[in-house]
Amino acid sequence: MLRLAGIASTLFLTAAACGKVKPFNDAGGGGDDTIDADTSPDSGPPGDVTVTTRNHCGGYFFACTETPRTLVGGIDVFVIQPDGTLGDSGQTDGNGAITLTDVQPGAGVTAVYPTDGGEGYDIVTIIGVEPGDDLELGEVWTTQGVCCTSGTMTANWTAQTGVGINGYTVYHPYTNNGIGGEASSTMGLSLYSPYMPPTGDFQIIGYDIDGYPVRTNVVRNATYNFGQTVTFTGTWATPSLFTATVSGIPDDVETVYLGANSLLDNLRDYNSPYSFSDSFPGDATVTWTHPFPNDTDGTLVGASMYRGGNVGGQDLVARVDASATSSSQAANLLPWLGSSIVSGAGHLATWVQIGAQPYDGAVAYLSWFKDSGVPASPTGITAGSGGGDVRYNWTVILPPGVTTYAWPEVPEQLADYLPGDNDSINNSGIMLVDLSDTDGYDELRNTSEWKVTCPYCALRDGELTGRANVSYSDDGGQGDRRAADRAPWHRVEPAAPAPAKR
Repeated sequence: MLRLAGIASTLFLTAAACGKVKPFNDAGGGGDDTIDADTSPDSGPPGDVTVTTRNHCGGYFFACTETPRTLVGGIDVFVIQPDGTLGDSGQTDGNGAITLTDVQPGAGVTAVYPTDGGEGYDIVTIIGVEPGDDLELGEVWTTQGVCCTSGTMTANWTAQTGVGINGYTVYHPYTNNGIGGEASSTMGLSLYSPYMPPTGDFQIIGYDIDGYPVRTNVVRNATYNFGQTVTFTGTWATPSLFTATVSGIPDDVETVYLGANSLLDNLRDYNSPYSFSDSFPGDATVTWTHPFPNDTDGTLVGASMYRGGNVGGQDLVARVDASATSSSQAANLLPWLGSSIVSGAGHLATWVQIGAQPYDGAVAYLSWFKDSGVPASPTGITAGSGGGDVRYNWTVILPPGVTTYAWPEVPEQLADYLPGDNDSINNSGIMLVDLSDTDGYDELRNTSEWKVTCPYCALRDGELTGRANVSYSDDGGQGDRRAADRAPWHRVEPAAPAPAKR
């Protein structure tokens, strides 16, 4: 399976020369990026690790037809001990459970999922496990229908005249439709079959000429299907002012997008502008105040922060109750992530990390196809895209402080699942994660996979509370790739979209 810097002989010699050789299970923050995966006997006795496998989608964007979080059995799970040898292995049972025995501290656990579309594999690896760990795997996605029928519904309401409305927008699952004029009282809603749950919540917002909400109304659990009509018969509400504050922004931050989004059915409505600021002095505070609907399920407050140079951005996302009128968060910046090198032939990935701020852990992602002419091994998988080759996605959850991982030698049971000498990595990304719900890597790796790989999704769904800080590698172009090829945190709407009209 995967091994960190220190396993390959050259990396090990570098680590020894620097005087930073540490047991793998002692991996910590603060920039210690040369970590030996060897664990000494004093690191503790071996023991049991339990693994629960919930489903992965992993297929094409329109192939995700199952309900997320469903327990799934028959998933192959492997232990690789700290010395690189194969430990216990087996398949999860009908309840998606397996207990792995004689797991040494610092080992890794890998699960191999055939993808939902039958075109390849999703591989998930958690590094640095400890006896007694209870690992829960599973992915985030939006349940899809069969592509690609489109149609319309009709929305009706009583026009809200005399209050300065310039037009209305109706938000419904995964999209919205708008119409101008304060006297408007009906509108067609565009539906697209892959985005159609049986029922949905609908929100209508009347905006003034500057794009500020003036009146709102909500319909819950309405039938969502072609030809149906939804009528807003409830009381219209006047939005309250909402204030979002982010403090402690250091002077190396050049740009901040700050704002909030309301939630219905744990989906975000794009109904709030983002404010733009730049040229921050040290320890700056940014505040955004805006009329905001509070007749919804909750509010997501998001701040996206950027600095100069070839580094990615950082997001701070918090969820508060719908009745809240303010949110105040510290910026709590993580290290910045710069360029990376990922090589199937070199059997390693390494990246630039700037800063020594603490964080809970990291997520690395690689995607590749087996080259044409290479047998699609293991067998039993139909051809996917990419020249008829089999597609592989690999998600790795890592301790803080690690900036290089390598897999120079792999037990034969896993060799066919990991990038080989002839495999070209077509997509990769790194994300650092710090959650207010977890305290360090011991808790992070025992948190459900989907909460780690897409903290924004877990906050949106109410599965995480408080806030999440994430730092992304500079792996642009994610939005131009189909969802199945994106890193897990890019397979859903981002935490902070491009700024809207102010």
